[in-house]
Amino acid sequence: MLMQPDMSYQKPISPSPQQNPYDFLINGGQPEKKTPSQNAQSAKQRTIFMIIGVMMVVLAGLLIYSFTSKNTKADNQALIEIGAEQTEVIRVAGLADGRARSSGSKNLAINTSLVTKSDLKVITDIIKKRGATIPPKALDTRKSKKTDDKLVAADQNNEFDDVYNELMLKQLVSYQTKVRTAIQQAPSKKEKQILSDINNDIVLLVSTIPALAQ
Repeated sequence: MLMQPDMSYQKPISPSPQQNPYDFLINGGQPEKKTPSQNAQSAKQRTIFMIIGVMMVVLAGLLIYSFTSKNTKADNQALIEIGAEQTEVIRVAGLADGRARSSGSKNLAINTSLVTKSDLKVITDIIKKRGATIPPKALDTRKSKKTDDKLVAADQNNEFDDVYNELMLKQLVSYQTKVRTAIQQAPSKKEKQILSDINNDIVLLVSTIPALAQ
């Protein structure tokens, strides 16, 4: 017996819509256009990021400038203090003029004055090369009236040479302490070498003090 085919109508099932993977070719590869509100939001974000970036760069620059500025001022002040020590050494050396009796004390005064004046010029030249200035009377801060009074009394008691040699030793040691500290803090090898040479000059002067040279 032959079966009659079911001729009842069935509605075809439409396939689920899927994105054509080649739409970008058909559409000319154009990206999806953003709405005006999306463009405004994107521009706002870029502006915010740009402002933040600029602020970070400025802040970093200020921090670096502040750090280097403080270091430079400290270095300059250390050299000015050395200059003040040198100025007092030169002044005290000059107090022996016409008062010192022994050839040892006289030679100490002459050599100390000549060498220290030369080294003082070296220090002031470094400060000037840095673009800094030495404040008025800054090099006179180490002047001591007590030193003058002691030498006056020693001269009256015929003890000038002994007192002078002792005071000169103390003066040179104080000066050397400043130089050695500056050597450790020198910002460059060149300045470190210059200060080391000055330290060597001080060592040589100390070795010529009559009381120590004997």
